[in-house]
Amino acid sequence: TVGSKSGVCISVTAIGRAPMANIKRRSAAKVGDIIMVTGKLGASAAGLRDVLAGKLSTRNAKIHLMPEAQVQEGEWLGAQPEVHAMCDISDGIASDLQHIIDKSKKSAVISEQNIPIARGASFQDAICGGEDYQLLFTVDKRKADELAQRFEEQFGKPLYKIGRVVRPNYDCYNIGC
Repeated sequence: TVGSKSGVCISVTAIGRAPMANIKRRSAAKVGDIIMVTGKLGASAAGLRDVLAGKLSTRNAKIHLMPEAQVQEGEWLGAQPEVHAMCDISDGIASDLQHIIDKSKKSAVISEQNIPIARGASFQDAICGGEDYQLLFTVDKRKADELAQRFEEQFGKPLYKIGRVVRPNYDCYNIGC
């Protein structure tokens, strides 16, 4: 919450437990890791435009108004030792990937053509729009294909490879808004 006309502000904090082996910190990306996402991006940003235009029944408006967190997918990925760093995409991959590479003291090379863009969304929506709540993570390059296959068997949907983690060179990361 960033403001309130009525002076009322409500804050909610959720606290939980997880095995230490399943916690994937933003600071754990390794050089050579493949950067992946769990789904198509930009639907919520496109949906916000629809909502503001009064089109409340579009597919993207529904996604924006009723987002689905990738809880089961996150728990499953968290249990995979080849997954190193992970976060949800709540602020857009341009921002959330920046958090991972900054905390890990690495850089990233992103393949723009590999960004999975939701139907009705633009490239700008996909990288800068938030609230998609897909997961962004890095995985050992030797195990990425096997992980993607097991993920699809488990959840019936693909993972998307969007780039790789490289040695620190801040000229590499250039998909920002």
